[in-house]
Amino acid sequence: MSLNDLTFPVLGRSYLAWAGNSLKSNPHMAVRSQRHAIDIVDAPPGIARFRERLGEANDDFEIWDRPIACPLPGIVLEAIDGVRDNEKIGPKYCYIYSAMGNAYVIQVAANRFMVFAHLKRHSLRFRAGDKVERGEILGAVGNSGQSTEPHLHFHIQNHPFPGKGSGCRFGFSNVTVNGTAIQKGYDPQRGDWVCSSDCSRNNSHES
Repeated sequence: MSLNDLTFPVLGRSYLAWAGNSLKSNPHMAVRSQRHAIDIVDAPPGIARFRERLGEANDDFEIWDRPIACPLPGIVLEAIDGVRDNEKIGPKYCYIYSAMGNAYVIQVAANRFMVFAHLKRHSLRFRAGDKVERGEILGAVGNSGQSTEPHLHFHIQNHPFPGKGSGCRFGFSNVTVNGTAIQKGYDPQRGDWVCSSDCSRNNSHES
């Protein structure tokens, strides 16, 4: 098992709003357990980010309800579902009492745990104790918890409890980044357009 050989979790083309290994490009670096975390959204502000209007509701975002694939095989330790999605966009609508929202913690190796947050309510397909394989659909992109818009938060840490331990670096394989195919070892960076191996699934809600 290599942390440099992950499958990109969101199907289709998306944009990295926060990513990288410096505090300037990635505010997650200030939180020990979330170091190297990424936030996957639609597009940067002002670049065809919304279908229409200004993104007043979740389904204004193309990434809303997009399938999420498992980057590595593992065992589900935690599967949190039932947290309502924030109905409006912006920080004042965040549900701060459940920061992660609908979420997974999946163990992929000794002291290595993938964390997925802000999934869509009732979209989770697995429960604690289930075994999941690379590429299986875990759920869908949502806007639950402390989330200002539909997106997926993803990171890997060395402790089974979110908020504890340290974040780990990771890389993706078989992705297209800003139009260039990368077979292995893509180090996610803020501002990159990333397409999963099946770009034809862009903006598709099929699973």
